[in-house]
Amino acid sequence: LTVTAAPGIGKRLKNMALLPVSALMERKINTISENAPLWEGVQALLTHKSPILVMDAKTGKAAGIMTAQSAFEELDKLKDQE
Repeated sequence: LTVTAAPGIGKRLKNMALLPVSALMERKINTISENAPLWEGVQALLTHKSPILVMDAKTGKAAGIMTAQSAFEELDKLKDQE
């Protein structure tokens, strides 16, 4: 099996290396309060199809991130507690 790169990929990657992260980052960030019910977070994940930034209710600062994987893990823990 031989794997080759697309023509000009080296030059494009070199030019990309000069870009700041801000050139590629997502500016619209979906957030949810850390006090929101779990189902609301799952609904937000399904709606936005991307991770959700969890905000500290007191400080308004980022407290963490909710991903589909982290939601499934928490739901699995709840199932085990029954």
